[in-house]
Amino acid sequence: MKLISLIFMIFSLLIVANCKSEEENLSFDEFMHKDEKKAENNESNQLKRIGIIGSGAGGSSAVHFLHKFSTEDTTFKVDLTLFEKENRIGGRNRHRSFGGLDSQVEIGGSVYHIQNYNIRNWTLASNFTEIKMSEEGTIGVWNGSEFVFWESEWYLVSIAKVLWRYGLSPIRIKELATKVKDQFLNIYHLINREDEGGKKAFFNSPKELFEALGLEDLHRISLEDYLKKEESKVSRVFLDELGTVVTKINYGQNTSISALSGFICFIGSGSEVVSVSEGIASVWEKVLANTTAKVRLNTAVYEIDKKDGKYSLKFKEGDEEKEEIFDSVVIATPLEFSKIKFGKGIELAKETQWKRPYQKTFVTLTTGEIDPRFFGLPPGSTLPNIIGSVDQKDIPWRSISIKATQGNVTAYKIFSEIEMDESLLSKIFLFRESTHHYVWDAYPVLLPTDNEAPPFSIDGEGLYYVNGMESYISVIEGESLAGQNIAQMIYNRSK
Repeated sequence: MKLISLIFMIFSLLIVANCKSEEENLSFDEFMHKDEKKAENNESNQLKRIGIIGSGAGGSSAVHFLHKFSTEDTTFKVDLTLFEKENRIGGRNRHRSFGGLDSQVEIGGSVYHIQNYNIRNWTLASNFTEIKMSEEGTIGVWNGSEFVFWESEWYLVSIAKVLWRYGLSPIRIKELATKVKDQFLNIYHLINREDEGGKKAFFNSPKELFEALGLEDLHRISLEDYLKKEESKVSRVFLDELGTVVTKINYGQNTSISALSGFICFIGSGSEVVSVSEGIASVWEKVLANTTAKVRLNTAVYEIDKKDGKYSLKFKEGDEEKEEIFDSVVIATPLEFSKIKFGKGIELAKETQWKRPYQKTFVTLTTGEIDPRFFGLPPGSTLPNIIGSVDQKDIPWRSISIKATQGNVTAYKIFSEIEMDESLLSKIFLFRESTHHYVWDAYPVLLPTDNEAPPFSIDGEGLYYVNGMESYISVIEGESLAGQNIAQMIYNRSK
């Protein structure tokens, strides 16, 4: 035993002597910074603390991909914490049970295209049920005094009605919108690439992304002006009626909207655009549940500071104020409403100074029966399932849609630009059994602009921002792709 101990002692002394000889061969500067060099070499193996603010499409997607990369690459170790100021997951995707419906009624963002790879894959993986918009029934266009267009339940009759009133305009705009869709779908090829070293593709800014897709110029011109410029021969009647109904239902704005956002409204037929029976917020709940992220609800971040390359998040969790340190931070909520103060050590990109106006949307859920006389029809008349209004100041609501019918009671959802008070509702409905009101800042006012959207890294380092993306298009999949792009930026930075 003594012999073995002696051997180990001699072996240890030899190791120390060898280490000493190596250090003696270092210059003074190398010797003083040798520990920093070791730390640099091991940096990719160190645990990265990442804070994500917001649990909607962008924040949940960023968490998903960061978790995914950490499981695929054992050198990328992450500790993820998601902060959500409300007591629920979903951000601007929210729903509720209403009117005895089997499915949830969406109050916030409600639909996606079946070629939206991220959201659709997660929906199907969760075994949720998609509802085609074509199953929602007929649409009518109301101009304040009459229905100028009323879709038939018979497909061929509807085609004849469209051609009679609008000529080939719907076909022309659908062709243009399909071209935009095909260009946009190229994003999945571009963003899912990797180089030979394993680094993932990413874009530094929304502008760079849409330039790569060949769509950036559509952000700078209105839908109306683009159609004139291209001599598309889309009629004024179509734009003022059916075209306006489509853009108002989607974005609460008329056809002066940017061409990019305008074409997004016309992408896909009713069978290609779907909602989720269980509610889209349920998708984000599932996405987060399948990661190792710590989700902290009722937790509002109110200040971010920076020191020694780390980010200090100050937040209020319930009634208690706390502070934690992170290597990177992802802000996945509009800066216009976050009320986050940026303190010491943080210099934000100049583009963040542009505060976008947001489109305020009032949502009214009510059960009852509409009075056909409000629409100039005899009592007992059947109405379209979705009634959209043209752009007139004396029509306060954008759309009235049937969500379900049981007996003589029907559940309706109304989008409007002002609150639908009792006096307005009593004019429209014969009777109502229950009514619920909601208001939210749904999406930016998407007019063409020369202002630049913020880059994805808003301090040039580890502070990231998802919502610059919706300066171009405000759709669920757009925010999800922004979250993915930022996750890939963080991953690459660790390599």
